[in-house]
Amino acid sequence: MFKKDFVHHLLQKLGSFLEFSFALTLLILLVCVSANAQTKRLEPTDILSREIKPNQKHSYQFKSQTEQYCRITVQQQPGVDLILSLYDAKHRKLAAVGGYRGYLKTENLFPFEVWLDIISFSFIAAPSSVYEIELDAKETQISERYQIKIDDIHPATTFDRKRVEAERLFERGERLRFPASSADDLQLAIKNYEEALKIYREIKDVAGEATTLDAIGLTHKTLLNTEKAIEFCEMALKLSRSVGDKSKEAIALLHLASIHTEQHQNELAIAEIEQSLQIWRALGDRRSEARLLVGYAYVSLKLSDDADNRLQVINLYRQSINIFRELGDTSEEARALCELGAYFSYLSEDQQSIETNRQALTLLKSIGYKRYAVFALLRIGETFYDRGDYQNAYDYYGEAFEYSRNTNSYYEAYTLYNLSNSSLTLDKKKTLEYLNRALPIWEGNRNGEAYTLVSIGRYYFTENQKQKALDY
Repeated sequence: MFKKDFVHHLLQKLGSFLEFSFALTLLILLVCVSANAQTKRLEPTDILSREIKPNQKHSYQFKSQTEQYCRITVQQQPGVDLILSLYDAKHRKLAAVGGYRGYLKTENLFPFEVWLDIISFSFIAAPSSVYEIELDAKETQISERYQIKIDDIHPATTFDRKRVEAERLFERGERLRFPASSADDLQLAIKNYEEALKIYREIKDVAGEATTLDAIGLTHKTLLNTEKAIEFCEMALKLSRSVGDKSKEAIALLHLASIHTEQHQNELAIAEIEQSLQIWRALGDRRSEARLLVGYAYVSLKLSDDADNRLQVINLYRQSINIFRELGDTSEEARALCELGAYFSYLSEDQQSIETNRQALTLLKSIGYKRYAVFALLRIGETFYDRGDYQNAYDYYGEAFEYSRNTNSYYEAYTLYNLSNSSLTLDKKKTLEYLNRALPIWEGNRNGEAYTLVSIGRYYFTENQKQKALDY
């Protein structure tokens, strides 16, 4: 009887296990089918438009018939930061572009195509080979649409092979420049750009040459080699004009304006911005016009501090905000609001600054754009801190930290630095912890490192550890 019951019990258990195994296998198959359903064929005549969500991947398959030169182009919406990769049949990565980790266009450091919300690469397809083209949204925080297409396809030539070689070198430079963790990375980026430049000049690819010259100039700008930055950006501008590429001409003018602004040559910077603005308006590119108006306002506020100029600056910001609103570009509208909020803070218009940044914050939270919400939260926190309201400041910094935690970005470092300042007046126990966590994240940003080291020294001074304070 015992044996019968035991066997019956064992069969029941075995049956349950088999049912579970079958269900698990079915689930795995369904997941695989779902994943494969994401892989679409990309044909030379296709222009595919799709929505992509944060952390999603979209895959496309391309099959070549003969040895061909192919160029893949993706037009993405503002706020989207896709990584475009190419794999061969053995899933070996051959190329990758994009994924600028949320670096903002206000940095004025982007290559020509990225300013225009384009990412692209070329490759030589071997005969009868299958390639996978992947779009990865791991650096994207909002759901938006993109458009992908084969921009060019023809039998491969020696010129094409050289061009693809130059592109790979340029891409290596970009990977080192965004984000650079040291001056050595930037110097190595320049070496890669220079190798690409030799090839572009050899094959007389003026567009590639101009783009590379501009990237070298911007890298020198980051290294504070101002004269070289101007020299290379001016060469890029001259080449863009020589081939009548108005978009690149407008961007090159903006890059020069940003360098001249840092040199306090504000009149020259304004003249360059006005030339760029005329080009965007002639092209009917409202988004680029609005972006440029934000830069125009920033340079204009440096010209004078009289009432008329203040009104002009505010008007430029509001023009930009209105255009973004008309276009439905929520992330860009919020960014412009943050810049206006910062200007109100500069004017000591604290309440207007807080209200403007809160408007931006509401927009950013509505689309889930946490990366830039950090900026608005920090601005509001700083306004409260300047008022002496350290608890409110600490609360906003704390929320900013929740959004930037573990991103290993300068935003995270700056948030920790601000938390340390406000905690110094509230609870000294965490001050040093915040500063020590911020310090390694600042690597490559000398100002951030310096301010943090000074704050550590100040903390030890308040603790009567004067020798330690002096060491820092």
